[in-house]
Amino acid sequence: MPNSPHSQFPMKDVENKIQHMMSVLSDRLDLLSDDNLEFIRATLEPLYQDVRVFQAIEEAENNFNPGDTLTRDEAIEYLLYM
Repeated sequence: MPNSPHSQFPMKDVENKIQHMMSVLSDRLDLLSDDNLEFIRATLEPLYQDVRVFQAIEEAENNFNPGDTLTRDEAIEYLLYM
């Protein structure tokens, strides 16, 4: 995937950092207030979802061949004539 625009973004690094933060936090959960826990969840959840989306994009880029999918314009044209 050397030509992929996503290959330049170190998603594995982000994923590793999130896992590290979660392991550090798991040892200290009892020390945190409910407000702090909610703040942490609200902060980490979008990051986790971003990692999942980028993983899905990378998987799709690795599994689809040219011609397997439609371009945006092809999809719109197809929908207009259905």
